Amino acid sequence: MSSSIQAQLRNLPPATRILAGTFIGISALGLLLSIFSSSSDDSDEQTGLKLLPLLAMVPGSSIYLVWTFMTAGFLETSLLPFLIDGFAFIMMSRYMEHAWGMREFLKFVAIVNVSAYFGAWVMALIEYAGTLEPAYFFETQVCGLGGILCAFVVAYKQMVPEHTITFMQFFSFRVKHLPSVVILGHLIMCLLRLEGHLQFWVALYGSLSAWVYIRFYKVQDGIRGDRSETFSLSSFFPEIIHPIIKPISNSTFNLMVRLKLCPPLVGTASGGYTDLETGKSRVSGNSGNATAEAERRRALALRALDERSKDRSNGIPAIPTPTSLQQTPASQSSGSSSAAAAPAAIMMEEVDDDGGKKEVGAEL
Repeated sequence: MSSSIQAQLRNLPPATRILAGTFIGISALGLLLSIFSSSSDDSDEQTGLKLLPLLAMVPGSSIYLVWTFMTAGFLETSLLPFLIDGFAFIMMSRYMEHAWGMREFLKFVAIVNVSAYFGAWVMALIEYAGTLEPAYFFETQVCGLGGILCAFVVAYKQMVPEHTITFMQFFSFRVKHLPSVVILGHLIMCLLRLEGHLQFWVALYGSLSAWVYIRFYKVQDGIRGDRSETFSLSSFFPEIIHPIIKPISNSTFNLMVRLKLCPPLVGTASGGYTDLETGKSRVSGNSGNATAEAERRRALALRALDERSKDRSNGIPAIPTPTSLQQTPASQSSGSSSAAAAPAAIMMEEVDDDGGKKEVGAEL
């Protein structure tokens, strides 16, 4: 077991090595600053640790020290989180870089890291405006890999949603439920005062920014975003409250499209109806884009079927590329042929009353 972990650490891809080195370097610098700090009374109101406004996100000073929105995500001030979060970060980064490529992976980390800490800063500003309590704004700091790790969990939900994870042979759940479990865990720890309230906001905004980027902006196989129903906003919530979440998210999405803050669905006219939750829209005169989207979803379905057929239940396997899935030889066994036919049955089209086409049964 230990030899396998050592082999994986030796074979880390370049971007993962760079980010791991950044994490170690910034954390070591934070340790030196806390040791040689001349002030003995500048400490975090919640944790008691010394404030590090040059590296951590201290709401009252980060508006002037803007680089802390980036460095805070790579700073750990305690040994146990440094070891646990650092190991999780390296192992998850390794798979994501192989699946996405170095450039896309680095861009994703930068976006979610800054978004997570900027979102936490906005919430700290709102709390300070509502309470006028200086401790919320000037005597509290937040740092750590929590925002990035929560974003990674959302990315895994999109890549291998049906893969099953088992913990200590006692209980298991699918990857698609993991983001909700993680956010709920952060909320419980925040309510029990086991972690600061800003740490919860970092985790929440890290997850939200990852979903927005993957859902609307990430380009894969020539298609921008992932509009499948399995990655809709309501899929992060229990089914019982889906009727409440769907109208709110659809209205918000349509408003953002009108304000040009978000790209419209593929094949959707500028004034047409869009459904954020199902990823369905009326398509007219743009069958090429619709076909490309259907092919990408078939590839994702094949990937999900492949993951469910694996006997291993621990860990997350390497992610196959859609290209390799599409180039499967025609001489495969009958079992492979039936697996390929399954996702084809998932995506169907029917003609609506206006003569256009709409997708039916888009859930993978």
